[in-house]
Amino acid sequence: MTLTYSPKLQALRGIAALLVLAFHLSPHFLATPGLEWIQSFSQYGYIGVDIFFVLSGIVVGRTVLLSAQRSQSPMAFLYRRLSRIYLGYWPALVAYVAIGYFAFDRLLPTGDTAFKSIFLLIPTIKRNVLPTAWSLTCEIYFYFFAVIAYFYLRRYRTTVLTIAFIALAIWNIGWLTLDKAAVVSGGQPFRFLLSGFCLEFLCGLFLGHIRVPGSVNYRLKFTVIIVGCLGLYAGIFVEFSDRIEIIRVATFGVFAAGCCFWALVPSPPPPAVTRKIPVGVDRRFVV
Repeated sequence: MTLTYSPKLQALRGIAALLVLAFHLSPHFLATPGLEWIQSFSQYGYIGVDIFFVLSGIVVGRTVLLSAQRSQSPMAFLYRRLSRIYLGYWPALVAYVAIGYFAFDRLLPTGDTAFKSIFLLIPTIKRNVLPTAWSLTCEIYFYFFAVIAYFYLRRYRTTVLTIAFIALAIWNIGWLTLDKAAVVSGGQPFRFLLSGFCLEFLCGLFLGHIRVPGSVNYRLKFTVIIVGCLGLYAGIFVEFSDRIEIIRVATFGVFAAGCCFWALVPSPPPPAVTRKIPVGVDRRFVV
């Protein structure tokens, strides 16, 4: 198993994808007789995005660290990561636009909106041609941040990440405290560059460098469960947890970090199988 691959992380990624899919199907559940009850759960499926951002921090952090240790070029790293995003995104974008044009008579996107949507330069849902692509824009932003921290500021990486985490938390909490109306309406300055979602990515970077032992203390396991459940509970009942990023990070983001921590805990080795050899049987002929 490589440092960047874990069956548990892959499974968690699949669960996150299903959560996001369920969220986008919520209107259909609500409109279908007999399936309305599913919507009461699927409406919170956007939690999958928070899990994705923490997972991205874990995987990207480990990958970029290996690249830096092997003296690989930062441009080579960016080329590989961006290729994975764009080569998967562009066919989906073409299919979405084609279906909208031929099946639903939608106008073809043009001008600035088309250009920025093609190259994932719009970090919002409403302005994107393919609305769900906003999270990919965040991923690209995370990649560039990781390259700066791991390649160009390698000696001070831990300090840089810690200062960035504290500064982002103070910035977002400060604006929420001083001008809540601006934050709720999306008018917070530098909302994308200093997004609260960056805290989830940074949390993933920190988690990615933790070597979780196979025998995790039961008290630690219990603490992670309690804190994660509290974050989930708070996110469901706290106002604006779906719209204000710092509140979302402090609730659903905590739950996502807890899930990722559990995915990093190694599975215990299978118990050794012992076989009794009957008296008088030569051990050389026992398979």
